[in-house]
Amino acid sequence: MPSDNGDSNDVNSPIRVVIVDDTEDLRALLRAWFAREPDIEVVAEGADGDVAADLVAEHGADVVVLDMLMPKVTGLQALPQIKAARPEAAVIMYSSTIADHLERAALDSGADAYLPKSVAWSELVGRVRHFGRARGRH
Repeated sequence: MPSDNGDSNDVNSPIRVVIVDDTEDLRALLRAWFAREPDIEVVAEGADGDVAADLVAEHGADVVVLDMLMPKVTGLQALPQIKAARPEAAVIMYSSTIADHLERAALDSGADAYLPKSVAWSELVGRVRHFGRARGRH
C-alpha cells in the first residue's frame, strides 16, 4: 500500500501534482483541468512560495507547477527549498511573464521547465506527464 507522501514505486499510481500560485482563480482552474486527467492527481495547492517546500514534502509531489512571481516568496526563491525538501520532484515554473532572462534564471536555479501561462493546456499536461513518468510513474 502506498504511503501518504507518495513514496510508492507503484507505476499505476497517479502523478502527484502540487500547484503553487497566488491567483486563486488560476489554482481552481488548474485543479479542475487536472481533475479531468485520470493519471494526474492534484494533492495540494498553496498561494505563495513560503509554503511550497512543505507542501511538496508533505504530499510527496512528483511534479510542482510553480508560479514565478508571487508577493511574499517568489517561485525562484522557493525553488531551492523545494529541491532540498524533495529532490526527485520536478518543478515546472509557470509564469505570466515571458522573458528570456527569467527563463534562464529559473532553469539555472534548478527548474525542470519554464512555461508561460499562455501555453496550450495540452503542453502543460504533456510536461507534467513527461516529468511524472521520468520519475518512475506510469
